[in-house]
Amino acid sequence: MIYIITFFVSCVLFYLAESKAVLRGRFFLNGIAIVLPCILAGIRDETVGTDVLVYLKPIYEAALKTENYISLFSENWFRIYRYWSVSDYEIGFVTVVYVLGRIFKSINVIEFTLEFFIVFGVYKTLKRVRNMVPTWFGMLVFYLTLYNVSLNMMRQSIAMVFILYGSTYLKDNNIKIYMVYNTIAFLFHSSAIIGILLFFVYEYVYLNDAVFGGEKHGIRIKSNLFSYENLNAILIFAYSVLLLGGIGLILKVLSIVGITKFVGYINGSVSLLPNQIILRVFPIVIMLCNIKSYTKIDKNASFYFAMLLLDLSASQLASIRADSGRIAYYFSMFNCISYYGMCSTRPRCGRRLLKMLILIYFVVYWYYNIVFSGRTGTYPYTTCF
Repeated sequence: MIYIITFFVSCVLFYLAESKAVLRGRFFLNGIAIVLPCILAGIRDETVGTDVLVYLKPIYEAALKTENYISLFSENWFRIYRYWSVSDYEIGFVTVVYVLGRIFKSINVIEFTLEFFIVFGVYKTLKRVRNMVPTWFGMLVFYLTLYNVSLNMMRQSIAMVFILYGSTYLKDNNIKIYMVYNTIAFLFHSSAIIGILLFFVYEYVYLNDAVFGGEKHGIRIKSNLFSYENLNAILIFAYSVLLLGGIGLILKVLSIVGITKFVGYINGSVSLLPNQIILRVFPIVIMLCNIKSYTKIDKNASFYFAMLLLDLSASQLASIRADSGRIAYYFSMFNCISYYGMCSTRPRCGRRLLKMLILIYFVVYWYYNIVFSGRTGTYPYTTCF
């Protein structure tokens, strides 16, 4: 219940901060709204979020006892069946934990700060697209889909936020800035290399704007479900489904280019996961029904359509092992931007109904994944006191 209360209060504060009735104190309201979920993350028990004990606490303890920053990377610990080393983890994440650990000597301060990176990053992303989605709505989508995930997958969540924020520069064709944020993301989690794939997906979706004489990254005059951009999104989904059946080929490519770190995540055969499909059918149907109108109001609508479809296909990787399905979060993170827009294209009464249904859907989604299925290891919530 503490999660829902925190989400609700935070979103109310975001809503008030954007309200025209509030002329002063917006900075204060936004600040409190951002800090609340960070406090919840900071005062949690070390058992809330599996990865706290897997790597955060061991790296923190190593940072306290090591003589200097260089020697930190030679520290190791034994867990379950083998020794793990600080050097197994990305330098950006290790450095943040080391600096905060040495200064504050509190793992709770580290947990608070890591969550602040994530929550503030999502907030800044939504401010970049504020003409398309209200901050409170986007943050609520984030809370119900990825907040609990971020309490567990701390490194990947920070990487995801950097990529998400960087992606807002793609519609301005500012590739350099996107790559800078992608590089920073890679310093926190090596899986952020998928940000390169996202860039090529974006370029492929809007390829025909240039090929057929349309405005690059613009809105086509005759935009509908079967526009070039949306057809490209569907084609990308088809390619991804084919790749799921050719995991062996992907493993060979990864080995050839020297990226063997991820081989264990996809080393196996993919089987159908109906529950993951059912969880994603509703938003995909809404997107299909509204894609024509949505494309007219948002230049990135077709790209978000592609992200919805890739999230669906990537979710099936969880049939190999639970950790393999984490790759899908790189696609679903765009939901905090796209969901408001794709249900804002109907008549007023229809828009309100769709938004209400979307919010109900996300509450059910959160309950199923966090409470019922116990994913992320963050429920029930207990404090460190």
